[in-house]
Amino acid sequence: MPKLNEQVYRNLRQALICGRWTPGRAVSLRSLAIEQAVSPMPIRDAVSRLVAECALELKDRRIFVPAMSEQRLLDLIELRLAIEPKLAGRAMACITQEKLQQIRQLNELNNQSIQSGDIEGYILSNYRFHRAIFGRSGSTALVPILEQVWMQLGPYARIVYGRLGTAHLHDDKHEHAIAALARGDEAGLRAAIEADILDGRILLMAKPLSLREAAHDRGNGGETDTVFFLDQT
Repeated sequence: MPKLNEQVYRNLRQALICGRWTPGRAVSLRSLAIEQAVSPMPIRDAVSRLVAECALELKDRRIFVPAMSEQRLLDLIELRLAIEPKLAGRAMACITQEKLQQIRQLNELNNQSIQSGDIEGYILSNYRFHRAIFGRSGSTALVPILEQVWMQLGPYARIVYGRLGTAHLHDDKHEHAIAALARGDEAGLRAAIEADILDGRILLMAKPLSLREAAHDRGNGGETDTVFFLDQT
């Protein structure tokens, strides 16, 4: 059961990261259990963990993806800026040639998603690219924080990128990061990751009106809220 609970948690976490739970779509825990082919108990356990990690919120016996405010978005991006370049620098010594090749492959998947217009594929491959780097830092305290940040950004990023399209998403910052890794340039790697985050901030903040709309009350059909109704059975 612990292994099953962990797998269900990882599946739901990935769904949050890539924004798979679309705005306004109500989903019961029972339907999630059917989707995951498990009993409701592992779903409840996973959802409880995600609530504790601020990726979901519990209110009036309903669980939903939190609305995004402009300040919350800025705070999440600031967390990435404060932590991720530093962890990338720490990871430098732990990136083997084999791992570097995996990172290149993840970047290729990212580029393919951009070219094909696959928003979900883009967000997921982008996360996996970054996770493949900062995850090698060995920080048991900071890596989970970054993972939580990515979970909280995912649903809103999906909305923004869905509106903008993938044509705006291609840049060379990933290539700069890969080149820095290949030559063992820690400062260059930090700079590339920081620049990539800053580019993302520009895109996510490109339409502040939609940010304010996303913060509207859920009863008015706010765009970012996917509601999960707690089954009583």
